[in-house]
Amino acid sequence: MAVATTDSNQALADTANYPGKIVLSKKALRKNGVFVGEAETSQEKTAVAAFKQLRTQVMAELDELGARTVLVTGPTTGLGKSTVSINLACSITLLTNQKAIVVDLDLRGSSMQSRLGTRTDYGSERIGDDDFSLIRASYYLGNERLLVLPASRRLSNSSEVLMSDIARENLELLGKTQDSCYVIYDAPPTLGCDDVAALIPYMDAAILVVEEGVTSRSEIRESMKVLDKLPVIATVLNKSHDKKIQQYYY
Repeated sequence: MAVATTDSNQALADTANYPGKIVLSKKALRKNGVFVGEAETSQEKTAVAAFKQLRTQVMAELDELGARTVLVTGPTTGLGKSTVSINLACSITLLTNQKAIVVDLDLRGSSMQSRLGTRTDYGSERIGDDDFSLIRASYYLGNERLLVLPASRRLSNSSEVLMSDIARENLELLGKTQDSCYVIYDAPPTLGCDDVAALIPYMDAAILVVEEGVTSRSEIRESMKVLDKLPVIATVLNKSHDKKIQQYYY
């Protein structure tokens, strides 16, 4: 199903020459809130424009920090952080010579594969394995400047995996990508587990995703406490019905 391509970025590769390129249905992606290519409907245009605005803000903030890695999280589950992670990366790679990697580290409650409509048997949940292979776990999405590493299954012991020495080494390697590549981590929620706390030492900045009418002020305050050691460079208000402040809507 996967077709070999010709990209030279082979960090952590050990079992294959290049990542695979999986042809995905753009119609199915749009249905799941993922926009690859040109927008068609007015709603899609609103979403794509919002992500371009978010892209500009995030890249400017990261450039000021001299950084390339960003953690995307939210107080609780179901707020759309996976969708934000993928679309932000897609938007970055619309720029000439810009590359992005999306790494699914919400290992306890991953939804990235369902968003992408894919099924793989090896993914980012193997990041704590001695023989973890970025190449085997990833594939190109849309173009050869966007690499996606979804989890293939959920883990009940996700925090132990993320805090393992091997996972830490692999996270450090992922953070040492070339200057033109942004690494976006789709992280677990800040509340209810300690996974985000385990990831913070390897991140440069954070994006907090909240949902209008769902996320409470107290949840935002508690999330900011968890993220205290990271600069929060953007807050995405998801599913807003206010056109004046709308960041993303689907």
